[in-house]
Amino acid sequence: MRFTCPVDGALKRSPRMVNAFRFPEDLRETFDLLEWRLNCVVCPACKEATAILTLVIILDKDGKTALLVGPEGVSLEHAQVAQLEANGYRLEKVTDYDALRLKVIARLDRYLKPVCPVILPPEDAPLSRFRVH
Repeated sequence: MRFTCPVDGALKRSPRMVNAFRFPEDLRETFDLLEWRLNCVVCPACKEATAILTLVIILDKDGKTALLVGPEGVSLEHAQVAQLEANGYRLEKVTDYDALRLKVIARLDRYLKPVCPVILPPEDAPLSRFRVH
């Protein structure tokens, strides 16, 4: 599949498109989304990056949520939605990758907050293991 660069009109080839991934297990796709690289194509001439909005579903197993984004008028088939619901997933639809990114960022707290007490000492703990005499 080829796309025309919106900046200089050059033809460019589409990258491998991601249609589904598991959060947080699929780290590459998760970081591509968080760093604005998901389904992006870069023009070889002008180096301009363009995101290509395709139907993408993210399965959040721990949150039992299926996040869905896609172009207007494109959606999952009724049987696919029924299968997700039968497996206990709640479907959340968003309109673009930015909204999808915000949904994923909100879910990161589930993994980051429990680690903080391990990394940071309690408020009354000394900041160093060495005693000053």
